[in-house]
Amino acid sequence: MNIENYIESQYRELIKSGQINPEFADLYAVIDHQRLRDDF
Repeated sequence: MNIENYIESQYRELIKSGQINPEFADLYAVIDHQRLRDDF
């Protein structure tokens, strides 16, 4: 599995479980990769 696939799979798991919390979005605004930023 390459890193892009891993990031995408983690993102999809977070979406399914409803664990993406926009409250912390500003902390990771410097990360360019959207899915990776959401994963954090």
